Amino acid sequence: MIIAYSRRRYSNRDESCFKHSKGEKLIQSTDQTIHFRKEGSGDPVLILHGLFGSANNWQTVALKLAESYSVFSLDMRNHGESFHNDQFNYDVMADDVMHLIRQQGLNEVSLIGHSMGGKVAMKFAICNPDFVRKLIVVDISHKAYTNLHQDLVEALYQLDISQISRLRDADEMLKVAIPDGDMRLFLISNLKRKDSGRYHWQINIKGIRNNHQNLLEEVTGEPFMKPCLFIRGGDSEYIRDSHWPEILNLFPSAELVTVHGAGHWVHIEGQDKFLDAVLTFLEK
Repeated sequence: MIIAYSRRRYSNRDESCFKHSKGEKLIQSTDQTIHFRKEGSGDPVLILHGLFGSANNWQTVALKLAESYSVFSLDMRNHGESFHNDQFNYDVMADDVMHLIRQQGLNEVSLIGHSMGGKVAMKFAICNPDFVRKLIVVDISHKAYTNLHQDLVEALYQLDISQISRLRDADEMLKVAIPDGDMRLFLISNLKRKDSGRYHWQINIKGIRNNHQNLLEEVTGEPFMKPCLFIRGGDSEYIRDSHWPEILNLFPSAELVTVHGAGHWVHIEGQDKFLDAVLTFLEK
């Protein structure tokens, strides 16, 4: 693999390849490209988004953290501008994170992972504790979930993109399957217009559908002993009180912060309280 980086551009040879445009970089090989943004300077913090998300969803948080840290916001495989691949599970996504860490010459990093990205972060920390300084898991536990987002995945997979001439068409077509308007807007942000004027999914919806069961699996392994913070939305049920004893078995040093008035997207719905909790934890 090659590294092609440009703050405006340079290249070097290594395991992977980076391409860059305006604060954005990519790890790539002939068929694999992991896109990420880098902001700020200081100790490294990596942000891993959730299912159907991208680095763009974390830009406001990343810029705030970048006042004190070097912040790397990744597009996970099958999302954003990163590569599509039929392999889609927590092991391979954790490997993607390791590639970036090695290629950027990082030592200990702090990880922030939301939902699917939170499970990737937990998996990475358990398997590679020497590379992790602190772990922040946002509104997800390590436990297995049942049929989580299956209806959303199926609705997107069944959407007839050939009938879409504007994003409003997709919004109308998804109203019955996805009544929540904010959720629809979030999901159809993954539709991009080609030069031909036709739309396509930027996410790998087929790969996500085929591997969705992998994303429901429990994260297991030896306990991660370093500092760990779990942040949950007070209106979310992804981290229940009943989960906490089991979480402590796997993350004995974990702390829990509840942001009241926020749901699953706690970093958006309760952003000020979320940032306060994150910065307080990182600065300890």
